[in-house]
Amino acid sequence: MKLTAISDTIFKLRVKPLRELSASEKILIPKGSEFEVVSTESAPANCLKVRLDLPIGPQTEKVWYAFKEHVALLGNELNNNPSEEDDPQLPQDYADGFILPGYPYRFYLPDPVLKGGTFTWAEVTKNGQRLPTSKAVVGNVLQMADTMQNVRELFGDRPIKIMSWYRDPISNKRVGGSPRSVHLIGGAVDFCVSGVAPAEVQQRLGPWWGGQGGLASGSSFTHIDNRGYRARWRYSR
Repeated sequence: MKLTAISDTIFKLRVKPLRELSASEKILIPKGSEFEVVSTESAPANCLKVRLDLPIGPQTEKVWYAFKEHVALLGNELNNNPSEEDDPQLPQDYADGFILPGYPYRFYLPDPVLKGGTFTWAEVTKNGQRLPTSKAVVGNVLQMADTMQNVRELFGDRPIKIMSWYRDPISNKRVGGSPRSVHLIGGAVDFCVSGVAPAEVQQRLGPWWGGQGGLASGSSFTHIDNRGYRARWRYSR
């Protein structure tokens, strides 16, 4: 993966206001600078913790904090090449509904996630195989359901097939997803728009989605997530 500065910015060694950091704890990064990245993770204060492949700065540090709105990730993670075909669908009996964390009432697989919406809990959970395990996951699912309704409108209400939404750790590993996949917290959806190539879907969504999260495409699906910073890549299959 590459990290690109999309504006002049400052990397810092600690999540502190810039005025509280010494000169050796921050470094000016010009717009257009690129760095090979080993790993990333969200950090407080709207920052992204990045581990670089090579050290930078006077202290030759590899781990820095970048402002999310000032950077973009380009390229796929190593061994992140999911295929839902590796996790075959199994029948689940939820005729009596199921309970989700933080909600006192029952949900049913055919029900729309949002009132009046298009997407169902069957699509979120792969027909009941992957039930959310926390209220935070359910919250991300609700947010992404709203996002997917907007995606559908952007493509003129064309039918959308959901390939993958929430994944528990076991199913995520089974399909070949990243250990840090946003699917694990319900904040990512893999889908295909009827009659539109996945790469074209990604391209058309780019200006609209901006820095809200990730966009990617493979040969048979487009990926969108709500990670909170710009990331773009292509899958090899």
